[in-house]
Amino acid sequence: MSTPWKDNLAPGDMIMPAIFNSFFIGQALIEHSFGMWARAVPEERLHHLFAFYAWKSDQPILKYIMLALLLLIPFALGAILLDGVRSLFGLRKATTLRHAADVLQAVTIVTIVATIALQVGPTEQSIVDLASKCGAPRLAGKALLACTDTISKIEPLSLALLVLNILMAIGDYLKFRGNRIVDETKTD
Repeated sequence: MSTPWKDNLAPGDMIMPAIFNSFFIGQALIEHSFGMWARAVPEERLHHLFAFYAWKSDQPILKYIMLALLLLIPFALGAILLDGVRSLFGLRKATTLRHAADVLQAVTIVTIVATIALQVGPTEQSIVDLASKCGAPRLAGKALLACTDTISKIEPLSLALLVLNILMAIGDYLKFRGNRIVDETKTD
């Protein structure tokens, strides 16, 4: 019995991944750039960043969008991981580029989920917990040092999430580019 080929991706198959990627890249870009802005002049701007994370913990409109997306994520996660496993164990034929993209996305999505669950979530919660102390304008002295130390832990994490989300988008592009050329005159 011959190993079946992975289905080629049609342009329409890229709509949902493009929506997910655009949303998550946009969110990660806003968070990272806002953090960079606040940390550039911490004594004047750091309180804005603490207010941002306090707002983020209860986003008035976005929490409903996130809930809708989070309900879809298990299905996307399952499909991404299944494609990665099929590529790793040779359970489906595909071009080398398609196999590489499937494995890249599987590793990337696992890294994103682990980073959010194990590092970003607890770090953001500690920032929210300090918001009342660090949310005052014109921080100085020990208060500024304590708040800056806490907030500095989120910077590499926000950058990592931005890069990982961009990798997910690149993976989708590579999967599409990795479609096999189908010869309509032959049958498998």
